[in-house]
Amino acid sequence: MVVGDWPSERTSSSRDGGVGVYTIGIVGYSDDQYTTTILELKYNFGVTEYTKGHAYFQVAIATDDVYKSAEAVKIVAQELGGKIIRRPGPISPGIGTKMVSFLDQDGWKIVLGDNKYFLKELNE
Repeated sequence: MVVGDWPSERTSSSRDGGVGVYTIGIVGYSDDQYTTTILELKYNFGVTEYTKGHAYFQVAIATDDVYKSAEAVKIVAQELGGKIIRRPGPISPGIGTKMVSFLDQDGWKIVLGDNKYFLKELNE
């Protein structure tokens, strides 16, 4: 299925949570979630508006260097607003995946995760 303005963008999978509950669509440029950008979109039936803390959790983006990305976020936040809410570093002891979390200028949460370790640990 082709969606958006780019012919290569497509819905790679979708699933329903039951009649009238929700539908999830996975949108990306390939069926291989490990080598391309994908975005999971969830439509909750009957919900007309989302507010912070109600059904919206976060956007997570992979990066090659969490520490450099955090520095870039810090500079942008000083210019446009927002703030880092979890400093860059390992998710927990014994886990190699590193992440940094921040709020954008409108208060929405975004997480940047370490590509290298995340993919390695995902496949273990």
